[in-house]
Amino acid sequence: MTRYSLSKSRSQRLRRGNVIPLVAIAAPVMIGFVALSVDYGYVALTKSQLQNAADAAALAGATAYFSNAGMRMSTEELTPLARARAKTYAAMNKATGAGTVILDEDIALGQHDYYCRTCPLAPDEPWNAVHVFARKTDGGPNGPVPLFFARIFGKATANVTVQARAVGNDRVSGYRLYKDSIFTPFAIHEDLYNEMLANGNDAFGYDSETGAVTIGAADGVREIKLYPWKWVTLPQMDGEDGAGNFGTLTVGLGSQGTMFLEEQIRNGISAQELIDAFGTDELVFYDDEHTAETGSRIYNIPGNPGLSVGLRDAVEARLGDVVGFFIHRGLVDTGATAYYKVCNIAFGRVMNVKITGGPTQRAIVLQPSAYYDEWVRVDDSAPSTDGRLGHVSLVQ
Repeated sequence: MTRYSLSKSRSQRLRRGNVIPLVAIAAPVMIGFVALSVDYGYVALTKSQLQNAADAAALAGATAYFSNAGMRMSTEELTPLARARAKTYAAMNKATGAGTVILDEDIALGQHDYYCRTCPLAPDEPWNAVHVFARKTDGGPNGPVPLFFARIFGKATANVTVQARAVGNDRVSGYRLYKDSIFTPFAIHEDLYNEMLANGNDAFGYDSETGAVTIGAADGVREIKLYPWKWVTLPQMDGEDGAGNFGTLTVGLGSQGTMFLEEQIRNGISAQELIDAFGTDELVFYDDEHTAETGSRIYNIPGNPGLSVGLRDAVEARLGDVVGFFIHRGLVDTGATAYYKVCNIAFGRVMNVKITGGPTQRAIVLQPSAYYDEWVRVDDSAPSTDGRLGHVSLVQ
């Protein structure tokens, strides 16, 4: 028994002795795999963080197309504006613990080709896209990605580059009214609206820093006069002649009274009120059936071709604000039985309000304002809004 025990103990020692060299040989390989997995994970995390920064920068840069510079398609103004917005949002997104820095040369502006999504941006106008590169590389503004275990093998850093492209699409097909709204019940005929876009006055300016509206400070954007326009003074438009002026829509079941209209002007039309009037909270003006060539879908909405003096305080409270309003293709009938053929929407900043006084003194003046949000619907069937309204999204 004793001889057997000694023999077994010796065998165990021999096996342990054989394992030690194997461990010594395998240890560097195992450490190498650990080093690769840890550093690979860190590089992958950094790449994801950089991609978030590039996406945010591209989206922010593309919002510049929905600005006064975008409406004017002034490339000299668009370029620094888009770059500044892109840089700001890139810096808000950290990679390896620090805000991401992108350089001017890493931000390109131009026209995106929807049929060749990976093609470089074209210099043709109108521009509609921003392409951004975000880098953590040797010699770059963010430096390379530091490695840890890979230093054992003489590899201290890694280079990572990502890219993103965002487009400002202004081929607006409709709008979904969410719970919050900036839509007012104002309406204006599309012919008059288009005429003033092309030939209206440029008598007001807006300071975005102070929020002040200045009379006589032309800023290159022509204003829209919503009120008053007598129907009888516009014989070139379709529809019956009648007294009154353009006008307020009856949007919602209780919107007949002044108090209800005042609430809508101050706080916006709600989604439920839109459903009550239009049968839906998503207005679709262009689709496969209604295209830029055939004309938009029409919604027949009751309205009042006058504007009550009792609404003055509510309208004046919106001075300097951007509000939504409706475009119509004609007024049918007059008085309490009138209804408007609503064919589109638009946005503008309230620049001047005067409801009382003589006909030449009264006015509600809006400056067309470029507007975008996630609830704007876009479609190739719709015509361009010339940068006045749209949706910003990533395409790369």
